[in-house]
Amino acid sequence: MAKNPKPYWKLGKVPSFKTDFLKLTPYGQWVIGRTIERMLYLKEPQKTYRYTNCDDCMPDLFLFGVLDDGIGNKGLELQIYLDKKRKVLAPITVRKAKR
Repeated sequence: MAKNPKPYWKLGKVPSFKTDFLKLTPYGQWVIGRTIERMLYLKEPQKTYRYTNCDDCMPDLFLFGVLDDGIGNKGLELQIYLDKKRKVLAPITVRKAKR
């Protein structure tokens, strides 16, 4: 029998994320929760998910577009910090994307 894979990242706790997360609809919470859960198993989630780079930000801070269909419906934005030294994935904020 095959063993379950181990997550590559540990999940970091950011108090402000929980507040933002609870403001989402139940469907939005489910999508963000599943996205973060899948990211924990990827060594480089930025290669799988579409993201925007910030010129003034720290190098390992990413803004991912979740539920972005590419035809104008922006969906949700998920900001994540990847601490590569300690292997911690810390979701910082989530919000409805601006059009």
